[in-house]
Amino acid sequence: MTLDAAVYCDCFAKGLIKESPSTLWQLTYAPDGSLTCDSEDLETLLAFDAWWLDRACEHKGGVVVHHYLGNIALINCLREELKTDVKRYPLLLERVLYSGTHAGDYIPVELLESLSEEVKRLVLHECREKKNAAYVHHFQEQMMELLQAAMRLQKPISF
Repeated sequence: MTLDAAVYCDCFAKGLIKESPSTLWQLTYAPDGSLTCDSEDLETLLAFDAWWLDRACEHKGGVVVHHYLGNIALINCLREELKTDVKRYPLLLERVLYSGTHAGDYIPVELLESLSEEVKRLVLHECREKKNAAYVHHFQEQMMELLQAAMRLQKPISF
């Protein structure tokens, strides 16, 4: 089990698609920022998925940035390191590192600036165990890349 994070593109909204979708599909944006097809018909959903995965735009599956943040053990390690200063990292602890396997949730655009401030603080974070400093540093770099894309596109970070 792992934790992954992604930011979805805005190609469809900007008309930057390579192949037009079927006019029969009712396309909407999900709260996590992904494009979705509002249908319960399996064939329609499979056709939409095939289009969105490879043919819609330059971003496979509509993903601009994707990071594997870690497995359960690594996420737990990061959480334990940051729990030493809960007041400095409330969003990271409550919305990102609370579980090494959460999925289907997201950090909304209105929280991105606050999350960015927390992620910037990681540069100065003193790890209890020096061996964990490299993990925290790598996590900080991944989160900054996700945040930059999310803020530029005004899209959530999804898990």
